[in-house]
Amino acid sequence: MYRVKAICITKEVLSIYKISILGNACAGKTTLSKNLSKKLNIPFYSIDEELKTLRTTPFPTRQQIRHFSRELGKLMGKDSWIIEGWCPRAVYESRFQESNIIIFLDVPLSVCMERMHSRLLNGNLTNDIKRKIVDRATDKICTFEQHVKPVILNLMNNYRKKDQSKTIIHLTENSNEEELIRSLKETYA
Repeated sequence: MYRVKAICITKEVLSIYKISILGNACAGKTTLSKNLSKKLNIPFYSIDEELKTLRTTPFPTRQQIRHFSRELGKLMGKDSWIIEGWCPRAVYESRFQESNIIIFLDVPLSVCMERMHSRLLNGNLTNDIKRKIVDRATDKICTFEQHVKPVILNLMNNYRKKDQSKTIIHLTENSNEEELIRSLKETYA
């Protein structure tokens, strides 16, 4: 469940949803995306799945960013969508530009770490492989917290001021998903 920390919903009627769901690893982006996709009857794309062959790092090269941006642009060129997942910091601006709804899952670092440990340590892997996966996931979660979260918060503040046509939702760990879906349906019906 998520608690709404800040919400800025416009009454402009839209015939399409273009929703970006942002947040750290293990914040609940995929779960929320799947639920919204079913209830709003629109396709959802996980950047991790759709663009997994790109294998970007937290600090990718310019060439990787250009390639990632092109591939992400193909997804965002569709009529209606929910796109969730990580992307290079430089690409978040285009996600904000193309989305009419931006949802940021601002889950505490400790909760993301706990979820990551429970996901990764329950598999049938050797301890050595588990340790490597946990180390890599821990780096990713900490990198998001230190380097990506400030970029997202800054973009949210800027877009709240300069583009009133966008719905920007800042959710924390205990927000109510049903309330969020009801609000979106009422606003964009």
